[in-house]
Amino acid sequence: MSKKWIKTITINNGMGGQFGLLALYWQVIGALTEGREMYVDYRAPECCYSDPADPGRNVWELYFKQPYGKTIEQIDDELRAGTFGPHIRDGFTSYHFIHFLQGNKIFDHPKMPVIRDWVRRVEIRDEIVAKADTFYNANMEDHKILGIQKRGTDHYTVGHGRGGRIDINAIFALADGRMSSGGYEKIFLVTDEAPTLRIFKDRYKGRLIHYDDAILSETEMAIHQDPKNKGTKIGEDVLVEAILLSRCDYLLVPASNIALYAVIKGGIPFYKFDGHITYR
Repeated sequence: MSKKWIKTITINNGMGGQFGLLALYWQVIGALTEGREMYVDYRAPECCYSDPADPGRNVWELYFKQPYGKTIEQIDDELRAGTFGPHIRDGFTSYHFIHFLQGNKIFDHPKMPVIRDWVRRVEIRDEIVAKADTFYNANMEDHKILGIQKRGTDHYTVGHGRGGRIDINAIFALADGRMSSGGYEKIFLVTDEAPTLRIFKDRYKGRLIHYDDAILSETEMAIHQDPKNKGTKIGEDVLVEAILLSRCDYLLVPASNIALYAVIKGGIPFYKFDGHITYR
């Protein structure tokens, strides 16, 4: 009986470990659509989401479970023992799904059924999901909620995305219209900008829900590019917010890997309010 093939992948990232955690997630989802048993090996102490107390640990496993269950250390042991047959060790940066959201529709990609299946199957670590559950049960469970993501720092200023900023008043107009027509009681806001949060709180007051434990930027520096924020807290924050966004009833979102996760994971109706962003 022949031994099965497996594949381990290492993320090759040219940004010195500085990138959005959900960008890593979508690259892995893309690789999984190829159909081979696969494990993620991202032992990268330079990554902004690594654990300073354990820099050699697989960054993927700090936040997600392996797609096929075993840890990368178990796979290393089995490879040394000759348990597996042919083994491909690959690296990539080639999967970018951020533009799958167009207006109020998801781009009709031929692999979309497989992508949806892997979004369902790739699990976030239990302790992170538990934080989202606790917040949801205390603040969101009994309300009809409009979810909004307003991103800024990494998308337009110091990152590699380029596009026009969306006037916040245009987002307010969309939100007010949707609140009125859809009977939404609360807004759940995801943003990386502390000034944006203050503006939303001033406008919507008690109708606004925000995960206040999340680290925000007071400047135009992206959270994951600020050296003082290096560590697992910023990774946990973004995943908790992505989970909560996926549990809203309707979404107003920009081009965003977080928004894409929420839409596909939650199966939620949405409207994407910004245009095409070119990545170079």
